[in-house]
Amino acid sequence: MLHSVQQIGHYQILGELGRGGMGAVYRAAHPSGAVVALKLIHDRRQELLARFEREANVMAQLQGTPGVVPLLDAGVAPQGPYFTMPLFPGGDLSTRLREGALPLPEAERLARELAQALGWIHRVGMVHRDLKPGNVLFDEAGAAWVADLGLAKHSGSDDGLSKTNETRGTPGYMAPEQLSDAKHVGPAVDVFAWGAVIYECLTGARPFQAGSLVEELARTAEGRLRPIRQARPEAPPALTSLVVRALASDPAQRPPDGRALERL
Repeated sequence: MLHSVQQIGHYQILGELGRGGMGAVYRAAHPSGAVVALKLIHDRRQELLARFEREANVMAQLQGTPGVVPLLDAGVAPQGPYFTMPLFPGGDLSTRLREGALPLPEAERLARELAQALGWIHRVGMVHRDLKPGNVLFDEAGAAWVADLGLAKHSGSDDGLSKTNETRGTPGYMAPEQLSDAKHVGPAVDVFAWGAVIYECLTGARPFQAGSLVEELARTAEGRLRPIRQARPEAPPALTSLVVRALASDPAQRPPDGRALERL
């Protein structure tokens, strides 16, 4: 366990921001004085190490992409591989949604910002595959940034890590085709996830939320969607219509990619 770690590489550890099964994220100080978020993996299983390395590589490829969390540094310390990224003092969207639906102006702005970030990701041929509220961070100005590229891959290519007929992603935000075969999906799964996130911002609930995971997955596959206007009748018709299209069970019925969502 690394709860009392004080130094990773040349970074002084100031505190722990979060912890999961494979590693942790720390608040850390660079020798220059800059304070950053440092993500460390301590699980040495080969597949997890490969995914961690891929996440850092994808972040580097997307460097400078508007709305996508940038990579600042990467290295290997005695505790394990790590990389650093900016701190986001505004927290994440999942925390905000614990209070319920967002105010409409905030939901509309977030819809635009996430659409633009996905548009840039798709322009360079990448697919995120795990857009969800916990992976949307806010800076000090309140602008949204897309984080956690651990499942991202090049659209239409074999990432060497996903397997045919394998599920990768987060239930509640995964498109039906991603539930059955995450290896061969394209930008349409990110469009679906965008729709699920914005639906939750508008209504305070996931679009296919149910009493059990099995029922939620069944509702997702069948497209059984509670109309947004039942929960939020004052929601803008143009936005609600786009969200419903994004949540279509058939990927061919959705806007094709983030660039199409940017036109809202």
